[in-house]
Amino acid sequence: MWINSPETPKRIIPVVMASPENCIVPFVYCFLLCLIRATAQTCSDNRVTTQCSDDLLYVIRSTHLNGLVLDATNQTQLSVQHFTGFGPQLWKLQRGSRPDLFYIVNEYRGKVLDYNRPVSWSLLVADRDNSLHQQWVLDSSGKITNAVLRKNVDIWGANFTPGAIVGLWDDGDHPNQKFVLLEKS
Repeated sequence: MWINSPETPKRIIPVVMASPENCIVPFVYCFLLCLIRATAQTCSDNRVTTQCSDDLLYVIRSTHLNGLVLDATNQTQLSVQHFTGFGPQLWKLQRGSRPDLFYIVNEYRGKVLDYNRPVSWSLLVADRDNSLHQQWVLDSSGKITNAVLRKNVDIWGANFTPGAIVGLWDDGDHPNQKFVLLEKS
C-alpha cells in the first residue's frame, strides 16, 4: 500500500478517514504516521488519530506498480495519467454530511468528484450540489466508495495505461480499485 519513487510527493497518507474531526487509522500505521504527522496521538482503542485539514492537497494514486494518478484534465471524463503535479491532478478532502463521508474536490476545477447520473457510472467533476451522490467513503484497503451506489472508484478494464477511463464498479479486491492519497508538499 505504500509507494515511493523519485516523483512521489514527500508524505504518504493512507486512504483511511472515518470522521470529520479525525482521520482514524489502524494501529499498524502508527509508527509511519508518527513520522509523517507531528500531530499524531494514540487513542485508548489502539488506533492512531491525526488531524484532517481541508486545505491539504492530495494526489490520488493507484496502488498498481505503474503509479498512475486520478486526473481531471477532461472534467467530463476522468482518467489516470502519469504524475505531473499540475492542478487537474490535485485534490482536497472536505467533510461530508456524515462523519464517514467526504467530498473529493479537484483543486484546479473547484468541482467535486461525481458520476454521470443517470447515463453511466463514469466519473467526472461537477458543481457541488450537497447530495450523497457526490460523497465518498475512504477505507483502509484503499477503496473509494460512492455513498449512494456503494460502488468503488475503478480503473475500467484494469487498463493500467495512461489515459485509461475511471468510473464506478462493483466492489472487488482488485488493484484497479485501490488507491492511496499522497499529500502534496
